[in-house]
Amino acid sequence: MFVEINNNSQIEKVVKLANLIWPEAYQDILSTAQIKYMLEKFLSVATIKQQINQGISYNLINFENEIVGFYAYQLKTTIFLSKLYILKEYRQKGLAKKVIENLTKHQIPMTVNVNKNNKKALAAYSKMGFKIIDEQLNEIGSGFFMDDFVLEKSLSFLDLITLEKEKPYFKSLLEKIAEEAQTNIIYPARENWFKALELTPFEQVKVVLIGQDPYHNPRQAMGLSFSVNKGVDLPPSLVNIYEEIKREYGFEMPNHGDLTKWAKQGVLLLNSILTVSANRPLSHQHFGWQNFTDQVVKLLQQKQFVVYLLLGKYAQSYQTKITNKNHLILKTSHPSPLSNYRGFSGSGIFKKTNDALKAQKLKPINWYLL
Repeated sequence: MFVEINNNSQIEKVVKLANLIWPEAYQDILSTAQIKYMLEKFLSVATIKQQINQGISYNLINFENEIVGFYAYQLKTTIFLSKLYILKEYRQKGLAKKVIENLTKHQIPMTVNVNKNNKKALAAYSKMGFKIIDEQLNEIGSGFFMDDFVLEKSLSFLDLITLEKEKPYFKSLLEKIAEEAQTNIIYPARENWFKALELTPFEQVKVVLIGQDPYHNPRQAMGLSFSVNKGVDLPPSLVNIYEEIKREYGFEMPNHGDLTKWAKQGVLLLNSILTVSANRPLSHQHFGWQNFTDQVVKLLQQKQFVVYLLLGKYAQSYQTKITNKNHLILKTSHPSPLSNYRGFSGSGIFKKTNDALKAQKLKPINWYLL
């Protein structure tokens, strides 16, 4: 579908497409003189060759054996999408979305400049997850200016799931779960496997609380680490978590264990293994889920600031995967009755988390709002 340009014939196709697309796309935004000037300056054969030599990748868009558009980008710490143009009659075919999906494989943020008056393009990019982060007014020569919004798209958890599902390890993982499901009940329900990532989108994550695998008894597992459905007895570890919050803040905790409201405040309640067979703890530990959750943690390193609560030795094994030096790691023993007294109880870890968030001018977590 996408053909990277590497010869004169392909470059000439780009120039031909640009001369077809630009006058139509910009006729109500730029003057005819400016369109002509920009085509000559930025999309001539010589200029495109120069840009390719400078590390900009040009690609043709092929749809049903027709060349219908092109895009160009530069890959650095972010992807700068400098051009994305598609012939008018093909713009409703979802091709722009496929370009963006193809570029997300690099798993880094993407930026694009869009003219402030190009309402259709701004709406299209917004629909694909881009947000305005800045404005730029650039003189391009001969008295012409480009007055643009700078848009950015961070890789979302949904993007990550889509990318990982195409990898061999993930397909093998699903096969193993399907085989296990023939003779065992799987927890949580399939629709809740990614619940933590759905309730706490990437851009909202402030705190990460890492667990190991889901609860394995009926009605317990709900897709959030340490959390259980309402109406289910509190697991001992969660009882001790509530006791520590009560000790730190002086508030009585609720009589249920549903931590959904933590998730909605920005606490990513992430198990490293997302499924389990009934009554068999760690039964899916060799299925491959850790490959996926490692990618979640890797993606989180792009955020400016995150607090990680690593409770116990297993969670603390993730410390080496937290590579962003601006992120904060808080460690204690696990809140299980077997280790609660070794450091978790009396640690003040929830207040320390909020102190760190406030120091970054981020809204603290209301731990007792459940």
